[in-house]
Amino acid sequence: LDAGTRQPVGGAKVAVAREAVTTGPHGGGGAATSSRGRTTVTAGPDGKFRVAGLEPGSIVLAARAPGRATDAPTTVPLGVAEVVTGVELFVAAAPSVSGVVVDERGAPIADADVMAMSDGNAMGATTDASGAFAFEGLRPGPYAITAQAEGWLASTPTRVTVERAPVTGVKVVLRAGAMIRGRVEPAGPAAVTIDREQGAISMADLASLLVTPPRADTAADGSFAIGPVDPGTVVVAARAADGRRGKTSVVVGARGADGVVITLDAGATLTGRVRDEAGPVAGAVVNVRARGGDRTAVIVNGVETTADRAITGADGRFVLAGLAGGDYDVVVLDEHGAPYAWRAPADRARPAAPIAVSIAANGKKDVALEIERPNGEITGVVIGPDGKPMADAWVSASRGLDDFVFGGGGPSGERGGGERGGGPGGPGEGDEGSRMMIVSSSDDGDDAGIFGGVAPVLTGPDGRFALRHLRRGRYDVRAEGDRGRARGAVANVEPDADVSIRLAALTELAGTVTAEGRPVADFTVELAGTARRSQRFLAADGRFTLARVDPGEYDVTVSAKAGTGRAHVTVVSGQRAEVTIALAQHGRIIGKVVGPDGAPMAGAIVVSAPIVDGRTSISIEGPPPTTGADGAFDLDAEPGTRMVLVLGNRGPIAEKQVEVKGGETVDVGVLAVKPPPPPRGK
Repeated sequence: LDAGTRQPVGGAKVAVAREAVTTGPHGGGGAATSSRGRTTVTAGPDGKFRVAGLEPGSIVLAARAPGRATDAPTTVPLGVAEVVTGVELFVAAAPSVSGVVVDERGAPIADADVMAMSDGNAMGATTDASGAFAFEGLRPGPYAITAQAEGWLASTPTRVTVERAPVTGVKVVLRAGAMIRGRVEPAGPAAVTIDREQGAISMADLASLLVTPPRADTAADGSFAIGPVDPGTVVVAARAADGRRGKTSVVVGARGADGVVITLDAGATLTGRVRDEAGPVAGAVVNVRARGGDRTAVIVNGVETTADRAITGADGRFVLAGLAGGDYDVVVLDEHGAPYAWRAPADRARPAAPIAVSIAANGKKDVALEIERPNGEITGVVIGPDGKPMADAWVSASRGLDDFVFGGGGPSGERGGGERGGGPGGPGEGDEGSRMMIVSSSDDGDDAGIFGGVAPVLTGPDGRFALRHLRRGRYDVRAEGDRGRARGAVANVEPDADVSIRLAALTELAGTVTAEGRPVADFTVELAGTARRSQRFLAADGRFTLARVDPGEYDVTVSAKAGTGRAHVTVVSGQRAEVTIALAQHGRIIGKVVGPDGAPMAGAIVVSAPIVDGRTSISIEGPPPTTGADGAFDLDAEPGTRMVLVLGNRGPIAEKQVEVKGGETVDVGVLAVKPPPPPRGK
């Protein structure tokens, strides 16, 4: 319905998702929409819509129509086998963004995928035959518009600010790029890929992590042509079916590069067998990553692109050839990217921690990888707010991020019995520490992602449940019931335990946000504590309401252009909580980024992150700040100790610690990017 006239809005697009109970990478539970059951339906001419086949719980609905959109999602509680009717979604006037995708000569590009990114969310569109695209019903704020199409390089983002009026005439330009031609020696079939040398990562690079990189297969004579790529220095790599591989660094000009020769070398070879208590394990993924130096793991949709991988055969055997000599971290992963625990782990606290393997240059090593069969079980009962066992409650379990971070700890090498080496997680001698970049555009829809999530189960009539096929380790077990209106959890549960989960009725947290005594109209509220939540609000009176909040202790953080404010609040089951937050003014950080050659580096992503207990956590929502043509940057920053980071495609490539005060500007001067290390295997 139209919010003003209450008349039906025919043809509106209704997005539907189930709210899932989650555990974040740094602990704490929260509510987030799940991809399982996510769909979009179109309302009929009378504005009516119907969605069938939904799982019980809290169903989140939002609608868009030309020039209109819902101000905020609507949550509908849904019971098992229940039919809910009479749901009303109200759409109000919302601005749009339209434009065209063209090549460098101005010719339109059809069927290009266009994306509008803001506040950590993205909306997609496809260009028509004239290259035109349109995004309807956007919320006000800054957006980065990018486009990509087959045979073209991903675009440099076009930045727009959406207010009340439609934004028209946006032009996104795609470049043809350059091709690399050459051959492999000895000649034969091989797969050829490219990877840019370590350097600053741009907005286009960040988006390209979600796109399949260029790949080519050699002809019978070993020749290949691969692209398009941006002019600059890239690493061209090739791998034959027998494992031989090679790579070389290529300087690509505006017209490309010809005559590139990649010499295939057998290099070092790691072979082995994966077994559990019942025998060989087929279909397991052996993940092998070089130790030392750059220890940033880049994970795209659950696959670590910075590691070598091999899948075990029916006999549990695997072969990884073409490795450079050196020290490696080895883990065995399941189909979701979660690691198996070792049968006799060197580190009892982290049974899935990587083991260390050393291979001589051009040498061969065979290892026996003994993993634990995931046959653990957590059982229990869910008790409702009324003190009685609750039937048809959802129960799920998840593990912490620490189980998934590469980190050998201690010097590289073998100890503690054959190949099993490495100690507790964290940097070892000579290491620079571990970082992880996680990029995700989708998941497989069963909520069992790289953080070891376990697909949920329903309790029976007696409130009992059983989560089976679990690995060794500690789990946070969470439950929700009463059509998603009650939740509870038990932390640090080990398999073979029987637990009781007491649900508490959810409630509301409301508040008012001010700056210099006046209401703030556009702000984001974040909760950290018993659960984690983040939501943006547009409210002229500065008021906000977070529905369905778990009882417990929370730190509430509000961020806006006007500044940042914090408060601590205790939420009691069944009682509405209220908080007032006054924002403190931010400071500014300015500086300049130069490359290894001293030249200004344009388009590099620069962020500032808080340092808490010696740790830096990077979070990017919406279009990140980038340097200008002269390499200069200007960052809005909350007061406190912060780290300024220039992001590279394998982690930060320049950084500096600063102290920021409200209302003041800190000039960090020149941040010089170090030259990249030579590619392995060159």
